[in-house]
Amino acid sequence: MKHNKLYWLSVVATMLIAVGCDESSTSTICTDNTWNCDDNVLYECVSGNWKSVKKCHEGTTCNQGAAACIEDETRDAQCLANEHIFAEQCEPDDVNHCGSHFNDCAKMAGWKSGKCIDKTCIAIECATGYHLANRTDADSKAIAICDEDTHDACGSANMKCDADQICTQGVCSNTCRSGEVVCKGSCINPETNAKYCGADASCLNYTACSETEQCIAGKCVISSCTNPEESLCREDGQRICVNINGNNPKHCGGCGAKCNENELCQNGQCVINSCVENACLYNNACINRTDKCGKQCMNCNSDNHALTGLCQDGTCIT
Repeated sequence: MKHNKLYWLSVVATMLIAVGCDESSTSTICTDNTWNCDDNVLYECVSGNWKSVKKCHEGTTCNQGAAACIEDETRDAQCLANEHIFAEQCEPDDVNHCGSHFNDCAKMAGWKSGKCIDKTCIAIECATGYHLANRTDADSKAIAICDEDTHDACGSANMKCDADQICTQGVCSNTCRSGEVVCKGSCINPETNAKYCGADASCLNYTACSETEQCIAGKCVISSCTNPEESLCREDGQRICVNINGNNPKHCGGCGAKCNENELCQNGQCVINSCVENACLYNNACINRTDKCGKQCMNCNSDNHALTGLCQDGTCIT
């Protein structure tokens, strides 16, 4: 009888271990017959739980829309028509990731609202100082964009102001509002206008900000980094793009994460380069012990030192 109890206890334990080791990409409840990709592994929702189906091998990419591992042909051919590849997985197109993870429609000049259609940003509404216009792409297809207001296109592409008028806030007027200056027949705010950033009253001495910059208080300031390996950090009151996983001692592993004076930054980690006090540098640590004493890492138990084998303040003592 005792042996039977032990047998059934072992069976129950085995079942519990099997349940505990069940592979799932998430502990949250899911909807049956749906699919998910995590770390290039395809999961199916069965009885409210994610179940691992297969690990997509090298040369294929997990696609939850197709519920399969799809062969890599080109970088985006493995994804659905409304998806693009990012981090080895298929990511849906949207206005913040249109055709590419780094193509953010909202950062386009004058953009206020719109859609991502066929991997292209299509403007629907423009910010103040801009109007809807058409641009022709490589296939001679008209694409709605936001174009800056000018004297000859004020508020719309077909609105031309009179010779003695200027364009202010999309309306032909005789004067500009307080704080604005006239640049090419249009009133602009030099504090925020990226094309004429910091312009003076005569629309001179301005800076044209780049696509990755914004005009803030009359100065071009970095708003995003083009290199996906870089992060936007602050240094000396300015924004800079830094690889925090590189060797920058001022941003080692994170923005503003500084290494100590006796440390170097290696691959985003601060590593001790020397010991400030009279100590032995050993395994990325400053220590003083019997066999590693002082900057020379002396062994106090050797024949060259006293028989006591004691290390005190980095010196072998008698």
